[in-house]
Amino acid sequence: MVAEGRQAAPYAPTSNVLGVIRRFRERGLPDTLSLQELERIGVPAGNAARTLAALRFLGLVDEDGRRTEAFERLGRAATGDYSTVLAEVVREAYRAIFTVVDPAKDSDIDLSDAFRHFAPQAQRERMISLFLGLCREAGIVEGGPPERRPRRRRQAVQPTGIPSEEQVGQPSVIQERPTRDDDGADYRLIAALMQQLPRDGKWTKRQLEKWLVAVRAMAELVIEVEEEE
Repeated sequence: MVAEGRQAAPYAPTSNVLGVIRRFRERGLPDTLSLQELERIGVPAGNAARTLAALRFLGLVDEDGRRTEAFERLGRAATGDYSTVLAEVVREAYRAIFTVVDPAKDSDIDLSDAFRHFAPQAQRERMISLFLGLCREAGIVEGGPPERRPRRRRQAVQPTGIPSEEQVGQPSVIQERPTRDDDGADYRLIAALMQQLPRDGKWTKRQLEKWLVAVRAMAELVIEVEEEE
């Protein structure tokens, strides 16, 4: 239940929400989206309810799961117009956030403060992760959202030392280390982030904050979160 005076904000994994949007653009979707339909198209059962709630929050489906005109516009948008249309959707849905913060310029602390009045409070970091993922997809924030990449063997690499301000939190500069060869979860990206920890045990507050954001983003990328019973 949402506390009185607090607005609910979605906290589904970015990959699930964008996966539904991209599937609609590429292959279409049923006229009405239900939890069962989301599971059928690949959304994990534990994340289906969160994903549907996020689509409602964005105004892409109504309370009954039917696609809205905004979703239809996203589906019809040409490749060059897609980010612009999505940006309109994101800015409208998160209007209360954009009135107090600019995610492309303001600090992580400012962003966290902007979400303080949203519920559930315990999911604030996941709310922010989804918000930033959508902003990246829409071009509001530089850098595209993290993608699942096919597993492949890599030569083991040695730690590169203390990362710069620009390197911390940027998955594109991480070198992967093979950790297992079976079909289990692939934690090479997380292992590579661990190798970025400072050898002398010292970082600036900003470096530490960026590293923690990167660890959370990578964990949400490779771990499927299921609802608690």
